This record gives sequence, C-alpha cells and structure tokens, in this order.
Amino acid sequence: MGTGKDETRFTAGGGAFALLGPLRVVDGGGEVLQVAAGRQRELLAALLLRANQIVPAEELTELLWPGGGERVRTTLRSYVMRLRRSLGGLGGRLETVAPGYRLTVDGAVTLDLGDFLGRCRAGRRAARQGDWPSAHAQLEAALALWRDEPLLDVPCEPLRERELPALAEARRQARELRCEALVECGRPADAVAELRELIREEALSEHAYAVLMQALARLDRRAEALDVFRELRAVLRDELGVEPGSTLQRLHRELLSAQDARRGPTGPPGGLSTTVQVPKTTPRVPTAPARTLPSGNTFFTGREAELERMLDLFAPERGSGPTGAAAQPVLVVVSGMGGTGKTSLAVQVARLTQGRFPGGQVYLNLRGSAGAGDPERAVGPDAHLGALLHRLGCTAAEVPGDPSDRLELLRTRLAEQRILLILDDVRDAAQLRSILPALACSVIVTSRKHLAGLPGAAHVALDGMDRAASRRLLARLVGAPRLAAEDEATEELMELCADLPLALRLAGARLATRPRWAVADLCGSIRSARSRLDQLSFGDESVRAAFEVAYLRLGRAELRQLFCLVGLAAGAELGLPAVAALTGRDPAEPEGDLEFLVDVCLLQSSAPARYGAHDLLRDYAAERSETDLPAEERTAALVRLLSWYAQAAISVTEVLRPTRVVGMVALDQVPDGLPAGPQFAEVTEAVAWMQTELPNVRAAIRLGAASTEPRLQRLCWQLARAIAVFLMIQRETATMIELLTVGADAAARLGDLEAEALQRADVAIALLQSGAFEQAVEVLERCVEVQLALGRPANADSARANLGIAFAELGRLDAAAAQFELVLAYREESGALGGQFEVWSNLARLRLMAGDLDASLAACEGAEAVAALADGVIPNWEAYLHVKATCLQAAGKPAQAAEAAEESARLRREQGDRQGLAQLLRLHGELLTELGHPRATAVLTEAAAVERELMAPVG
Repeated sequence: MGTGKDETRFTAGGGAFALLGPLRVVDGGGEVLQVAAGRQRELLAALLLRANQIVPAEELTELLWPGGGERVRTTLRSYVMRLRRSLGGLGGRLETVAPGYRLTVDGAVTLDLGDFLGRCRAGRRAARQGDWPSAHAQLEAALALWRDEPLLDVPCEPLRERELPALAEARRQARELRCEALVECGRPADAVAELRELIREEALSEHAYAVLMQALARLDRRAEALDVFRELRAVLRDELGVEPGSTLQRLHRELLSAQDARRGPTGPPGGLSTTVQVPKTTPRVPTAPARTLPSGNTFFTGREAELERMLDLFAPERGSGPTGAAAQPVLVVVSGMGGTGKTSLAVQVARLTQGRFPGGQVYLNLRGSAGAGDPERAVGPDAHLGALLHRLGCTAAEVPGDPSDRLELLRTRLAEQRILLILDDVRDAAQLRSILPALACSVIVTSRKHLAGLPGAAHVALDGMDRAASRRLLARLVGAPRLAAEDEATEELMELCADLPLALRLAGARLATRPRWAVADLCGSIRSARSRLDQLSFGDESVRAAFEVAYLRLGRAELRQLFCLVGLAAGAELGLPAVAALTGRDPAEPEGDLEFLVDVCLLQSSAPARYGAHDLLRDYAAERSETDLPAEERTAALVRLLSWYAQAAISVTEVLRPTRVVGMVALDQVPDGLPAGPQFAEVTEAVAWMQTELPNVRAAIRLGAASTEPRLQRLCWQLARAIAVFLMIQRETATMIELLTVGADAAARLGDLEAEALQRADVAIALLQSGAFEQAVEVLERCVEVQLALGRPANADSARANLGIAFAELGRLDAAAAQFELVLAYREESGALGGQFEVWSNLARLRLMAGDLDASLAACEGAEAVAALADGVIPNWEAYLHVKATCLQAAGKPAQAAEAAEESARLRREQGDRQGLAQLLRLHGELLTELGHPRATAVLTEAAAVERELMAPVG
C-alpha cells in the first residue's frame, strides 16, 4: 500500500472516500491511500455505494464472483481482511455485521457521493422555497464534486451497469436545476450553452426545454425560444407520439402573445408572464464555459482500447491542480479513413473528461473533406481563427481583422482558462500550422491523414472495429433479439461491412427501417449487388462517398493508379516485391507512394513493406480502376502479378519436391521487366513464405479465372498447379480442391485437355487426403484415359500411381497391385529412379496391408536399393520412412523402427506437415515406450499437443 499527498478536491479532518471519478481514499492526515488490487477496489466501491448499510455477503460474492456460490465465501472474507489493511486507520469502519459487511461513513469521514446527494437535496429544497441563490450555491458545490465518470477505475462491469445510469441521471437533474437557478438569478446567458448540451444528451427532458425557453426569452431571443419548442414538439411526436406538456404549452402561448404584441402599434410587449418577462436591457455578464460539442449519435460503442488510451493521456495523475487536469497541454491526433468513427471517439473522450476542463470544450469542424479535389473549399486559417474566437465567447466586434492580432487574442483567451479543443476533419498539417502556436490548451485533432509531422502529438489510428464491438453497434440499431435469431447472417453482415463503423451504421439503419426484412435478406442484397457499396447507403450517406473524399484528394495520377492497382489485386496485404510486379516498377520505387497512401488512410500496413486494404476499400479501388484505368493497363498489371506469383510458387515447389514436374510459364512468356521472384535455401523458409502469401495467391487465381483474357486463364491454372505440392504437404485439402478445380475449369475453357487432366489428377490427390476414395478413383480413371488418348504416357503413369493408392485405401488390394506393377514397369523402362522408389514404397505399404510382412520388407529393400542408385533428392522420403518404421515394428525390431520414425518426424516438422507429424510422433513415442527409453513421455506429450492443435476449431 503506497501513499501520496491528496491532489483531489475532497478533504476532511478524519478522512474521505470518493467515488465520483477514479476511486480515492484519503486518511485523516491528507495522505492518499492506494487500493491497488482491482478486486479490492470492486469490494470497496460496492460497500461505499451502500454506505452505512449492511451489504449481505451473498450479494457481494455474486457481484464479484458470479456463480461462485458458497465456495467463494472464504475468498470474500480474505478480501475483506486485505481491504481493512489497505484502508489503514479507516479500516475499523469496515465491520462484519450479520449477514454481511457494513462500511460506516459519518462525522469526520466523508463520502463525495453522500455529499453530492445531500447538496442536491438542499438545492431542491431551496428552489422550492424560491431561494434561488442558495439553490445555485448548493448545486454548484454538488456538481464540483464530480471529478470524472464514477467508478472509472473499478473494473466490475455488473456494478457499473447497476449503478452508473442512476448516478448519471442524478447529475443530469442537478445540472438542469442549476441552470434554472442561473436563469432565476438573472444570469440566463450562463445557462444557455449547458441547457443545449443537456438537451442533446436527453432529448425527451421537457424541463430542460422549458428552462432553455425561459433563458432565451429573458435574453430577448424569443424566436430562438419558439424554435426550441418546435424542436421539442417534433422529437416528442416522433419518439412518443405525444404533444409537449401543459407547462410548455402555456409558455409557448405566452411567447407567441409577447411576439404578437411587439409587432403591434402599442410598442412594448404585453401579457407575457413574469416567468419569461425580459428587461429592456440586459447587462453583460461573464460568459459561461464554452460547450460546443456536436450532438451526433447519442450512444458510443466500441473502440474500448483507443478510448482507454486517450483517457489515459488526459488522466488526472498526469497533472496537478484541483481537477487533476494535465499540467501540460495534450495534443492527440485521431486518424483513419472516412467512416471509422474518428469524430465519435473524439467527442466521447471530451464528454468523459468534461470535469477536467472547466473552461469549456470547443468543437470546430475545419471541413478538410469539403476540399477534396479543391483545397480552397476547406476552411482557411483566417476563417478558423475567427470561428474559434466566436466559440470562445468573443463578439464579432471583438474579433480583430488582422490574422496576427487574432492569434494573439486567441492565445490570451486560451491562457485564461483550461479548455479542450476538438479540431475535426483537418485536411493536413498545413491547415494547422498557423494556429498551433496559439493553442496553449489540450487539443484533439481528427484527420483522414496520420499527420505524423505534428511535434509532440500522440497518435491514435482507427480501422475496422473488433467483431464484438461491431455486434454491439448493430444491436443498438437493430435490437439484440433480432440479431440473435440470425446469428450466422449477422456474422456475415459484419464481414460484408468489413467491421467499418459507418458501413455497420448504414446497414443497421436499413434494417431498422425495414422491420420485416431478415438480416439474411440484407446480406443477400449486398452479395448480389454489382458492388456491395451500392447497398451500403442510407439517405444521403454512403460508404462510397466517404472513400471518394480521400481518393479525390490524391493529386498525382501515379498515386491514383497505384491505389487502383493494389485494390484490383484483391488479396490480403501485398509485399513490396509483389506491388512492384503489379505496377511494372522497380522494387525500390513504389514504397514512398505506398507509405503516402497509408498516411492518407487509403491503404493499411500491418508490417514493414506490406500493404493492403479491407474489402470495402478494395471494392472501391476496383470500381475506380474500371473507370480510371484502360482495360489494357488492368490486364497487363494482372498478367505481371500472376506471372510473378507463378515463378515464386515454382521456387517453393522446387524446394519441397525437387522431382515434381510443373507445367509452368516458359521463359519467353514472362512479361518484360518482371522483378525476380524469391529464392529459398531452406524448406522452412519456403513454407513460411507461402503461408504468408497464400491469401494473395488464392485471390490471384480467382482473378485469372474471372477474366476473359486467355493469358490470365492460362496463368490461373498454371499458378494453381504450382502451389499443389505445398497444399498437399500442408494437408490444406479443402483449399487444394477449391483452387485446383478453379484451375481445371480455366484450362477447360481454353480447350487445353492435357492441362485440365493434370489439374483433375491433382484434385484427386486432395480427395485421397480427405478420404473421398471412390470419388478419387472416378477422377483418376478419367485422367488416365484422357492422357493416353493425348499420347502422354508419363502423365497417365502419374495418375495410375495415385489410382493404385486409391484402390488400396478402398481395400481393393489386387487392383492396387495391378496399377503399381504397370507403373513400376513404365518407370523401369524410362529409367526414372525417383519414380521407381515411390512405387517400391507404395508396394511395401500395400504388402503390409495384405498381411505379407516378408513381401513388405522385401519391397523396403527394393526401395532403398533404388535410392542408393539415385543421384539427388529422393521424393517422399519421409513417407517411405513412415512405412519402413511400421514394417520394422511389425517385424519386432523396435529400435530400428524408432530410428526411422524419428527421422520421418523430423522431415514432417521441417515441411510444416502437422498431421503427418502427429502420426509419426505417436508412433515414435510408442516405440520408445516399448524400448523403455526415458524420452518416451516427452515425445508422446508433444504428440498429444499436436493432436489437440489439429482438433482445435479454426478462428
């Protein structure tokens, strides 16, 4: 337990507790007692909220450990004892009183919440008695006790959900009554801004509207007062289907009568009651704190991490003074593409930190987006200086004409009071340079650029929300039960919206205004549209328009071309070499432009030299590429990209299976100037590269298939075939079937029967891995037939080898042996030693399946004899070692079997074949157990871990 001098407003001779902000405890000497443990703070807060009352132990355990029941009673007692120790001299006030605990707060020890409620009661009493100065004094003192949101650092969500709404409502009512007291004390000007803010926060509070109308009337602003009544009437009709109450109706009639009287020949108004009677002259009074935050959405969802970080930047402990305001001004830049919720986040931070800025919170929209394609349309430096001064209470006559004088006046005004300034929608750093020197206050800037050049700024970058926050946002708009009834469709909708707040809000608005629509209906509309952007609009708002702003700001044609091409690629995040291939530029050239596109939030970069965009931005880029780039340029770019990926995939295959023959792009078909693809020295390096690039390769294959251009159709099947070995080793059977089928269909459209048969044969390998043996036989028999008809015996031989495996898995051992004999004869005739080795390995497994151990061991000898003659790497050596280990185990030779199993496991691990690794580790562990080897337990433990990993759900 640490201590430190108290820097908060609450003090007392015997000690103090405070809940209205971060939880605070001060002892009788003014020392702050640190209750550091989160669970202790939860317990203390729960007891303080029921101060001087017995809180049952059962209630506390359910609050702190939901569902814990009787078994956590002992834990609760332990925490109570620890809390007593943390409270030092105040610990004696925490008593055990059946059936629970009581924390006594009275006399010399104070609780800010109790003081707040007591002063509110006193203020209401004074107001009822017509003693408005006393009412104002009591309410002002009550509201000054609020340092921030109550329970700010108490992590107990059930407690916060139970208590915060009532506390927030009590504070709102106190603020309303304080405003009424200001009006009745002859200070209506001081109440107007806060009353408007209260109405934005609670649009159905008739009392706030009534007080605002009275304040405006006393300021001789009757027209505005009548507008307020009309606004309330519209809200009540829309929300509740009712008219304003009798008090407001009477007030409205009196205002109308007064206005009519002023228009008449008799001059002064007549018939207006003293409640709203206005003196002919109103003396100027000091202006109230500026509160000009936009109303915007009345709820805020998501962005918890970013919100927490920004609140931390403004945290009380960073500064000094009675309100805990930061000692030094804070500059925060919130950046992100249109629709990510920058303004909502900035305004939410401002609302939650209101108590730290007694001078006010000023919002100014610099309309940087309005200058898209035409920077002059954005608010210029001189204009926004004047606008800021007006928001700080300066009259038009007080604002100087000279910009330097305006700066000096702004500096003076900001130095006089602690203010938070929100500068929304800043175009670029240049738009701020003239004003920043004068901003001796904390500032939140929002921009579609990252504005990295602003000195001393903290940066918060926004992108799509996490899935839980997306669901909460939709639930606020549509209703949680409606989403729960269509859980899968809701997940799809969030995916289609790329978790972008604007897209989710627009989709939610469409569903909310179409109550008979199912969520699946909207998903279907979005999917079937020419572009999903067509469906993500509501009224005059659209996701497309938000993207348009940033795109039109791109001055150079090269930047627009680069954005369009990267979006056209449709993958995840492209590496810099792939972007160079796509654009036809030297690999070192595009990086600067790519980083610029990241800075203006049109691209994302999750790692150095990798660039991409979410699905909605890619859709927009693809749209733009169709309108802004010639068809020949788009085709040439995709040919370069697919060719580059094909070369890279060949490099991966050469490392994984050097003997694999891949019909790929001949050198004379490679586009001129294509950057060299990656080369790999190690299997692990090749596997890691392909695992990273697989989403991009997959997208490239589908782009080729979707094209009508023959070059891209050809590259589609070639690229699919080039990655077949990688997918086979990784046991990515579903992906292998999907992409190789796409490639086979592309070859069929070209009329290339040989290529189609090669692809179908590779599909059959995936079918074998997935256990679809009958289907594999059907495909392979057709492949053998086609290849023989085309005069391609080598291709037919490869299909026959896999056909033999399929027959073996089906238990048709004689049919399998017949196929293997045909294959062995062909390969012996052609001298293909690697191929012969594969057949001997398969025969060894087949004989073992038939129960002929001697024949199986003889086949193993045949395989090793061929391997000894081969010059180079033997294909599928790890698979052969697995067969050999199994044969030796059956032959009662566990030591030799263990050696073979261990080597096979090593190779499987190197290749990233997790399924094969699990099988070999299990076999190796069993053999070591049989041998009594001390490593047996460790190997079996690893086997179990890999098996659990394979069984775990994806995602």
